[in-house]
Amino acid sequence: MIKNKYFIYQPNFFEGSVVSYEALIRFKGYTVLPHEFIESLKDKMSFDKEVISHVVADKLTLKKQRKHSHVNKRIREKSRIK
Repeated sequence: MIKNKYFIYQPNFFEGSVVSYEALIRFKGYTVLPHEFIESLKDKMSFDKEVISHVVADKLTLKKQRKHSHVNKRIREKSRIK
């Protein structure tokens, strides 16, 4: 469903500690903004399942690579400001 996608994992803090991460979807080579893409979907359930599968796979990959998993926030594309 989604090709050329990647996620930026943004930490959420509570009292100075990371308590969770928010997965922000980004697309390589697309000019459409994430919210525009999501709003245009007819099958949002399949999209949700694909996103969850991708995020879990990322987490498992990080866990295998390191004893303690850590997610870095990386921004690869410039923001579009109107």
